Amino acid sequence: MLLRVSLRMPTNSRLRPMIEIHTSQEEMQAAAKVAANVSLQSLHLLSAKVENSLPYKGGRAEAAVRYSHESRGYDLIAPRILLTKAAASVIVKLKGEDGSESNDWTASIEVVMGALYSLPDAPIPDEIDEEAFLAFARVNGLYNCWPYLRVEVNRIAGSMNLGLVLPTLRILPAATTEGGATKRAAVKAGSAGSKKRGAVRVQRKSDHKK
Repeated sequence: MLLRVSLRMPTNSRLRPMIEIHTSQEEMQAAAKVAANVSLQSLHLLSAKVENSLPYKGGRAEAAVRYSHESRGYDLIAPRILLTKAAASVIVKLKGEDGSESNDWTASIEVVMGALYSLPDAPIPDEIDEEAFLAFARVNGLYNCWPYLRVEVNRIAGSMNLGLVLPTLRILPAATTEGGATKRAAVKAGSAGSKKRGAVRVQRKSDHKK
């Protein structure tokens, strides 16, 4: 049996799903202080979790898909080595005839990547404190890990025969009014995670004998 999940986009739309994170100017500035003093060395897969209870039978069914992202903070694993961790998740749930989502027929993927940065030999500037490191992990760490998270999530989804693609990620400063107040609530990049929803169509096809 084959199970195929594909995103349903308008036929006249050229847009691809995208995750946007709106973070404060203060957090962007704090992250920039760290970015000016570190150098990206390598990225590593830290963990991957997969569950699949979708039924394998013929026909079609509607499903809902949720994408989520989360910063897992940072660690100083050596005097001059900084590790930031970021996670991406996808959850697919089939819908019943009444449109409700099933908690029994689901599939989920969670991948965690780590980015290693080298710190300078000179003393770390005083303005780079714990809050600056956390901001760097939420902004730069998540952004640097995202292309590799996409590759791994997409690879796993393909091996499950799920035709879905993790959206691209864009980090933007929160819009402000003339008075300086935020025009819309800033989403802390990964502080509590963020989710994006979409609709998918699940296609199930039986294997054909040669």
